[in-house]
Amino acid sequence: MAYYRCANIESCDFAKSGRMFSEADLPTVCPGCGKSFFVREEPSRSGLSGWLISSIGILVILSITVLPMWKFDMNSVAPPMPVPSSMEPPDFPIPPLTIPRESAVDQVLDQLNLGNIAFNAPHTMEMDKTENIQLVLSLDQSIEELKSTIQALGIKEGANIKVSDRMEASLTGLAFDIVPITPKEQAIASKGITSWEWQVVPKKEGTQWLYLSLTAHFEVDGKDMMRSVKTFDKVIEVEVTPLQKASQFIKGNWQWLWATFIAPLGFWQWKSRAKNKKAGSKERRKGR
Repeated sequence: MAYYRCANIESCDFAKSGRMFSEADLPTVCPGCGKSFFVREEPSRSGLSGWLISSIGILVILSITVLPMWKFDMNSVAPPMPVPSSMEPPDFPIPPLTIPRESAVDQVLDQLNLGNIAFNAPHTMEMDKTENIQLVLSLDQSIEELKSTIQALGIKEGANIKVSDRMEASLTGLAFDIVPITPKEQAIASKGITSWEWQVVPKKEGTQWLYLSLTAHFEVDGKDMMRSVKTFDKVIEVEVTPLQKASQFIKGNWQWLWATFIAPLGFWQWKSRAKNKKAGSKERRKGR
């Protein structure tokens, strides 16, 4: 395609700027100088090649600077964690589910028979006075029947407990002298009554405590075992009589009583006898 430029290259600003017109757009006069002289020119090949070189250079620069930023580096991304399948077994061993096994002691205790007991529990006792405490046990008699067999004083109480073939009963209390009358451990028959008895002497005034304990004896794997099945704690009010109080006062204050009353009384009695003896000797002399 041919192009035209203004021929007034020296004085036409439009021509100096290098503006050209195509053949289809060629005006009658130059819009820059108003003249109608135009020169035909072919497009410069050097200009086209320069444009191509510039374009290629820009593409090379973009490929070096921009494209590496968009490139996806597969080595920089960590591989996804494998999702274990619920159907696959774990690598470590799982301990088996264990159900607590009932111990041999529990099994023996569950198999113990139920029995009834009754005992007397006095609310008040006199200090230094002996009282009897009775305990009776049976597998075939009711609590009321057992209460009727107790002869000792005091309120009668009863309870239902587990009973083994051998039972032990003990009575304790810090403020009491306790002497067992029956064996501490006894064999239990399926019928009839097994009884325990103690002589109890209170040794301290005021509110005191007595403890009645029952223990079951049994064998586990050939070894003798024991288990406490019931303990009763009872409050006992220990009373002191006026005569006992007077006796305690004399025992605790005999030195003071000796110095205050007994010694002066003995001295007065000795002096009185000496005076009577002297008066009697004078009368005998006068009679002679």
